[in-house]
Amino acid sequence: TDSQLGSKAPLASPSFTTKITTPDIDKSGTNGSGDIGQTDNRFGTIYGLATSAQYADLAEAYVADASYEPGTVLAFGGENEVTLANANDTRIAGVVSTSPAFTMNDSLQAENVAMIALTGRVPTKVVGPISKGDMIVCGFEPFWDANYSGVGKAMEDYIPGSVIGKSLEEVADPGETETPPIHTIEVVVGRL
Repeated sequence: TDSQLGSKAPLASPSFTTKITTPDIDKSGTNGSGDIGQTDNRFGTIYGLATSAQYADLAEAYVADASYEPGTVLAFGGENEVTLANANDTRIAGVVSTSPAFTMNDSLQAENVAMIALTGRVPTKVVGPISKGDMIVCGFEPFWDANYSGVGKAMEDYIPGSVIGKSLEEVADPGETETPPIHTIEVVVGRL
């Protein structure tokens, strides 16, 4: 350490081979930087009290029949566990999460694993018109085609099992068009 300080070289990270016991750990450096563990070398169970989360939804891993972009609405079914949701689908699983605050079953090893937001606010692909607080379901008529699978819209008639969540944003009416634009807005999923 003396030779490192004398030459002003950066200090090496400490390495411990025995158990460390301390009542407190204080962090130095920049707020929001630094990690505990690594993605390929994780700790086991961590006992503690979480007081905040950086992101906003609770997600769970499911095996999908393809790789889907964040914001896509999925339903139970298809070749595996989940697939693209279609117009007024009553098998809604949730929305592919952008950045979940907490993930369940995240060690699932399979091709095309989708982290599906089960509750919380999550960016979701939709078409307008939508008002704040509208219940969002999948698909829309009469313009439906395959390009709009997995895309939400404001609910017109309640069908049990079809609700994705409630909109936190407004989307303008696209007017009479066969190809309305797809927007990504925040939807509070899991709320009826």
